[in-house]
Amino acid sequence: MNNAQRSYLDSIANLDLLRQTRTGMPEVIYAESKTSTQTIAIAERILQHNQRVLVSRPNTETVEAILTRFNHETIIRGTADRIVTIASANSRIPNPGGHVGIIAAGTSDLPAADEAA
Repeated sequence: MNNAQRSYLDSIANLDLLRQTRTGMPEVIYAESKTSTQTIAIAERILQHNQRVLVSRPNTETVEAILTRFNHETIIRGTADRIVTIASANSRIPNPGGHVGIIAAGTSDLPAADEAA
């Protein structure tokens, strides 16, 4: 990845701004190890260059911050908010096509299964 593809954000993130262009899948923010402020700043930067961003494992405070900050965007929340998609209001969420089989041993596995899907 060359420097034109990277964006450094206040030493908290090294963003791959062309991931969605290259792979069809947006950048993922692993929010479990970040504050809500850091997560929002990263999502804002990504959305300046891409139509979507995924936020994995946000805590309750981060989910609330996402809902407040991106209230004019499309927000898709997974089971137990383990994965949140933020999409620009004018973007289309692509139909991923294909099928994925995920096996869960019980209802306690549903949040992890939803995140994997």
